[in-house]
Amino acid sequence: MMLTDRLEKIAECIDCKTLADVGTDHGYIPIYAVKNGKCEKAIACDVNKGPLKSADENISSYGLSAKIETRLSDGLEGLGTGEADTIVIAGMGGFLIRDILERGADRLDDNTTLLLQPMVAVAELREYLVKNGYNIFNERLSREGEKFYNILCVRKGKCEYTERDILLGRNIEDDENYGDYVNFHRGVVEKIIDGLSKSTGKEDEIAELKRKLDIMK
Repeated sequence: MMLTDRLEKIAECIDCKTLADVGTDHGYIPIYAVKNGKCEKAIACDVNKGPLKSADENISSYGLSAKIETRLSDGLEGLGTGEADTIVIAGMGGFLIRDILERGADRLDDNTTLLLQPMVAVAELREYLVKNGYNIFNERLSREGEKFYNILCVRKGKCEYTERDILLGRNIEDDENYGDYVNFHRGVVEKIIDGLSKSTGKEDEIAELKRKLDIMK
């Protein structure tokens, strides 16, 4: 099975006994992880029946129905506490991932590894994690065309992040795409500043954004 770079980077971080993939869609990550010995068994979860049916069909086509269970679940609600030692939550917004963790905090134990891949609001998710007893112990960067994706490897615990770490991440500076990644984020902020400059009364917002631009240098 061929995965996109984003999904492959997530799968490379998996090393566990039981994997849960929340928002599994077609079930590609559990299938890849089981086929390649990244986990012994997996639970593919989704809040919608349509994607679960698609995942079921894919799982069956690879002969993995005995090792991968599909489960209708809103976030983490369909999992028992500590049932999965690694949980993937990928392909959704950072605020939605935050809400899933808030609602399902009792499903996590001290040994649970979270692999989080937000599509937007990455900095906001990092800030939430750091402030709420999570340790971002590693981060990976993926690039598909002109789009960049961050994979956060997280466990319960403490970590200290600088404001630059919150904005751009940490442990990804050696990635070959890091320079383009920083320039992309700086470009986004510069466009926002340009838009705000056309309105009056936005001086404080512009000053704050310029401060963040300096941090991103």
